[in-house]
Amino acid sequence: MKKVIITTSWDDGHPLDLKLAELLLRYNVPATFYIPVKNIGRPCLTATELIQIARNFDIGGHAYHHTDLTRLSQAEARQEITRGKDTLENIIGRSLYTFCYPMGRYNTFLKRIVQTAGFRGARTTKPLKRRITDPFQAGTLVQAHDFPRSHYIMTALESMDAGLTGYILKKSLYAEKWDRIAIKTLEYIVKHGGVWHLWGHSWEIDAHDNWRRLTHVLQEIKRLSGQIEKVDNSRLVEMLFSRQPVSEVARDRN
Repeated sequence: MKKVIITTSWDDGHPLDLKLAELLLRYNVPATFYIPVKNIGRPCLTATELIQIARNFDIGGHAYHHTDLTRLSQAEARQEITRGKDTLENIIGRSLYTFCYPMGRYNTFLKRIVQTAGFRGARTTKPLKRRITDPFQAGTLVQAHDFPRSHYIMTALESMDAGLTGYILKKSLYAEKWDRIAIKTLEYIVKHGGVWHLWGHSWEIDAHDNWRRLTHVLQEIKRLSGQIEKVDNSRLVEMLFSRQPVSEVARDRN
């Protein structure tokens, strides 16, 4: 069997991340929580709550404010990225290794800032990507959220992955709910190899009453534990790009 890696990540630092963290722990699924220090329009984890999650999970940067960095000046964007990283590191007492571009929006300059800030990789929101060629432009595979049929048809074609695209079209997965897509693409990755990356938002899962569906997906992951390698995003970057080892805390979790 080809190498199979499973990873998950969760954005925005909503207080419901505490509920999500408990569920992930129950099924022994590693995750990276990408957290802004402040999020205008939505509540954010307190320092105490963040520390609680950081005891068991990887923490990633998501800028100081949850804002579109591409709309800021270069100086403002640099401050958002570095200030967010420094603040979170001071709270949890260890280094952050990966970053997630707020709203998935980024450009070449932002990639460079993220790298010079000391991050080892950065996640985008690009779906149906089972390979990572650029650690600062890492895609995902599926989001814990339902989309119109056209979304997965277009993204499958844009993924430039003939095997995965053919599978999605043949199985008509574009017409399925996100949890069905997650499970079927997991089966495909287990057979053909690659990175299966599930991501989402705890507040969105709650708003659409998707906890039961998420639990079903996590049960499937646990069932496959003997056939796969489960890692958080920081460990994933280390594995794929031979970076210096991440913290011993991260190693102990995996």
